[in-house]
Parts: sequence; C-alpha cells; structure tokens
Amino acid sequence: MSGNNKLVLIGLDGATFRVLHPLVDAGVMPTLARFLQKGAWGTLLSTHPPVTCPAWPTMFTGVNPGKHGVFSFSCRDSISGRLRMTTSGDVAAEKIWNIIGNAGKRVGVINVPITFPAESVNGVMLTGYISPENSPYVTWPTSLKQELHSKFSELSLNWEVLGHRPSKQRKREQHISKINELMTLRCRQFDYIISQNEFDFCFLVHEYTDRINHLFYHLLDPACETHRLPESQTMLKLLHDGLHRLDASLARLVDRFGDDSNYILVSDHGFDAVNDWVYVNNLLAQHGLLALKGLRTWADVVTRHLHIPKSVGSWLGLEKHKAGNWPDPSRAPLVDYARTKAFAGPQLEHGIYVNLKGRYPNGIVEPGNEYEKVRREIIKVLSASTDSHTGKRVFEGVWSREEIYNGPYIENAPDVIYELAPGYMVSNAILPSLLLHRRFLRSLRSGWEISGYHRPEGIFIASGPAFRKKDCLKASILDIAPTVLYLMNLPIPTYMDGRIIKEAIKQDFLNLHKPRTCKLELIDKKSDKGGYTAQEEIEASKRLSELGYL
Repeated sequence: MSGNNKLVLIGLDGATFRVLHPLVDAGVMPTLARFLQKGAWGTLLSTHPPVTCPAWPTMFTGVNPGKHGVFSFSCRDSISGRLRMTTSGDVAAEKIWNIIGNAGKRVGVINVPITFPAESVNGVMLTGYISPENSPYVTWPTSLKQELHSKFSELSLNWEVLGHRPSKQRKREQHISKINELMTLRCRQFDYIISQNEFDFCFLVHEYTDRINHLFYHLLDPACETHRLPESQTMLKLLHDGLHRLDASLARLVDRFGDDSNYILVSDHGFDAVNDWVYVNNLLAQHGLLALKGLRTWADVVTRHLHIPKSVGSWLGLEKHKAGNWPDPSRAPLVDYARTKAFAGPQLEHGIYVNLKGRYPNGIVEPGNEYEKVRREIIKVLSASTDSHTGKRVFEGVWSREEIYNGPYIENAPDVIYELAPGYMVSNAILPSLLLHRRFLRSLRSGWEISGYHRPEGIFIASGPAFRKKDCLKASILDIAPTVLYLMNLPIPTYMDGRIIKEAIKQDFLNLHKPRTCKLELIDKKSDKGGYTAQEEIEASKRLSELGYL
C-alpha cells in the first residue's frame, strides 16, 4: 500500500454529530453515510475557546494558539497599538499546505478561514472567511479571481443574506432558499477549481453547516421541540434540500479524486442549542472588578431606549465607533478604567484581561502578586456563577492562560480564558439595565435571533485505503496537521503539539510507513502583504455581527 495517495481534507464548518447522524439516518446525506460506514469516525475536540479563529489556524498548523499567535478575529497591531482584523500573515507557525508544497506536491486551498490575504502556494488558493470581495488578494494566482468572475459573474465570498431576520413564515422560507442558492454557487466554484487542476493535497471548507446551525439549529436538531412543530416542516425540508446538495458536492469530490484517495472530514467546533446571552462585563461589574462611568451609563440607556437623536447623544458625551477602527475593550467609553481591575476581551476570545499597569494607558493593577490575586478572583467569580433560573453553572471551565496555552505568543492571550456551558453565548457589551437588577444573563428572542452556538465537540470522519473501520474515537484539533503530513509520507515537525491519529489508520499501513520527524523552528511573523482596508474592516465586522460574533 503506497503512502503517496492523494489526500482530501474537507472542512464542514461547525458540523456536529447531533445534527449529522439524524440526517444520515433519514437518507439526506448518502455520501456522508458511506464515509461513516466504511471508515473511522469520532469526536474532534476544538480549541479553548471553540471558535473559528483560533480553531482553524490550530488545525492547519498543528500547534496551540500560544505558538501560532492567533487568539481571535482581532489582534493588536504592533505599530499603531490599535485592534485590527487578524490576517493570514498573523499566523506565526508554518501551514501544512506550505510544508506539503515545499516537498514538491501540488496543493489546493479553497475557502479555508483565516487565509486572507492569499499567499503564494505550490498550487491554488481561494481565501475563506472573512475575505473582502473586492480585494486583489483573495486568490493565488491573482488571475484566478478574474477567471472565477468570468465564469460565475460573482465570487460571493461573503454570505450577504445572513444579515436578514424575517419574521413571517413565508419570508423565512424564502430566506433559507436564498442561502441554499448561495451554497450551491459556492459548490459550483469549488468544483470548477478542482476540475481545472491536479492536486496531491486538497483542503476545502464548506461554511454552510456553520451558517445554518447558527440560524436554524432549533429546526435541525431533533432534540429541539421546534424541530417537530408542523409549522417548521417546510423550512426543515428546505434545509434538508440544502444539505443534500452539499452531500452531492462531496460525491463529486470522490468522483474527481477517486476511491484510491484518502478523505478526512473535520469541523472546527461543534454546535448546540442556545437560550441565553451571557454579559461577562456585567458579571465583572457586579463583583467590583469593573466600574462604569455614571453619567455616560445612564445617557446610554436614555439614548438607546428613548431613541434620542444622535446629536443629543453626542452632546451627552457618548463616543461612537469610528469607521475602520475595531472596537477596543480597553477603551470602551462607558468603562471607568481608573477604577476597573478587569474587563472582557473581544467577544469571541472568551477571555478576560486584567487592567495591568504598563500594558494599558489607564492600567491600575500592579504586575506580580496583585496581578495574580486579581486573576484568582476572576476565576473564582466565573467558576461560582450560576443561572438563577436553573441553578446550574454558566461557565463549564475557567483557566489562566498558562493552563491551556504555551509558546512564544502566550503573553498576547487573554489573562483568563473561559468556556461556556451548553445553552449560553457570550457578549462583551454592557447592559446597564441588567445592572439595576444585578443580572448578567438575558434570554434570546425565541426562534429567530441566534439559534445555535459553538460547542467543543466537533467531528472527525476518515475514509479511504489508509483507514480502518472504527467508531467513537476521540481526537484533538491539534492532531489533524501531523496526521495529514504522515499520510502524505512527510516528516512531522517536532514543534507540533498534536499526534498521529493512529487508531483511525489500518495496522498494515502503520507497519509499512513508520512516522518520521524533522526539527524545524517555528517561523516568525509576519507578512505585510495586503491586509484589510478601513472599509473592509467595517464590512468584516458586519459579517461577524450577523452571526452574533460581535
């Protein structure tokens, strides 16, 4: 058995077996069913936190965020000091497609998140979430963008339809149909790129699973009551139609690469139903760790709830988000940093920062013993926080950054990282109205605000000549990169944190192909090619807001 078979790595963003297994049982996804029946499958544990970024960079580098340096969709610019959108150039560790390409193998990297701006590869790249449509850096080679435009009229890199939340049943059905149409267009573009090239390694990501899980999880999961309601059935049928089309695209991949190639299907995280927003800054304020500016706090309440004109809000001293500037948690206009010990970081970091002297202009916490004391207090507060309605813990885990990360970039991580219990999603906004009642939770609007949110349990499915039949295995997102390199018959850098998922691989293959390692250094940041313009950052933040990320 050769170790040089082609390998196709397929990302189903946000996919969960909670949804996929019922779909397979219902006959909606026959190609996926064959992968499951013939190969190995199980749970793929995501990063802490289980979020698109840092999860995908962790997968395609094989190292934890402390080594690759990316913790969320935003990072602090080393020159200006402001927060900005994270780019592919911020990922400090070598990507697997570069390792494979440098070995002379041709690669296709299609729609993988956190790859903008596109880099030169030994093959083809179409960048993924979040890529600005009009940028010249969304493809490699650059001529591919015009080729796709000529063939399809539009790239549709971003899911414009996600910003709508129709309230009427008929409009909701039309909304799902539009999302399905966009997914079908994306599949046709992927098919075209693959048909025009020969790849030894292809890595492509479908976003559709993540998008519909965010918006329609209450319809998709049979465990949710809404799934069974008569009025849900037309919408559910449309979602099943979209997933059937996605499954058909998987079948076309197999037709293209053949049964003698190996296939790995992964997700960056899983999903579950969500019921409540968690306002972490409100929680910190309740425990005296964060202080608000009194007048501006109440002015904000009045402005928002009584719809006072913007000019009056400006006169009251309310600052507005400036175009092109990422909202900076260390400079929120409502927070009194002279009396604040800690504050929540960007929403998707699931992290809290200590207001440290020397790190922030208005830092008040001394480094050393006082810093550690504040961190312990934050961990204690979050660990003890419960939902007043259920009595259950809101946070499933709370850690200092050193407990879960290691590497040269650990100081860029939040001081405290938390993971939410099932049923909750986070906001770093501050709601003074909740403070009046000493609350930090707010129920989501039933059925049509955000329906599902991330969970750590993603999917791993592997099928092909190298894989055995095995179920219910457990692996880490860190394990994908070393497993890919092993299957490509390439040495694994010793700095990688993951392992080969040997329990998924046939014993005779393992006997014939002994793992090899090589000593390489972690590469240094950064690439200054491309990046986001001010207007592109505004568009990117809009895309994040549509999914409840900002």
